[in-house]
Amino acid sequence: MIEPSLLAAYLAAGYRVDTVPPFVMRVGQPCPPLADLLRRHHCGSAAYLTAWNPRSAKLPAAQNIEAQSRLVQDVVASGCRWYDGVSNDPTGNWPQEPSVLVLGLARERARELARAYEQNAFLWSELDAQGEVAPALIVV
Repeated sequence: MIEPSLLAAYLAAGYRVDTVPPFVMRVGQPCPPLADLLRRHHCGSAAYLTAWNPRSAKLPAAQNIEAQSRLVQDVVASGCRWYDGVSNDPTGNWPQEPSVLVLGLARERARELARAYEQNAFLWSELDAQGEVAPALIVV
């Protein structure tokens, strides 16, 4: 279980993806730029992951940077196309967290990576029958 204040922070956050131009995803809200990106890459789904601050415990930057580097190595090894990103807490209670948007990664593999990096949750997005997408928060 995620405590209510953390869940509220996850739901309120903006999840930026560093494409050209960059765009921001929000949980449960349609995201036309993400839908366009998925269609452009002939992909039906994407996962947004981070390795920063495992179990929402704030760690020193050096530890977070090292963990994020390992996550990126795992993503590269998957062979999936990916983009850097940064999640942002609008209240300022949490520092920005570097993240990755991974196209075409299987949902179960995304869950495995989130668990491996001790994350409480990740974002999962799938194109629907109308070709639209709204990211969902998946608790691991």
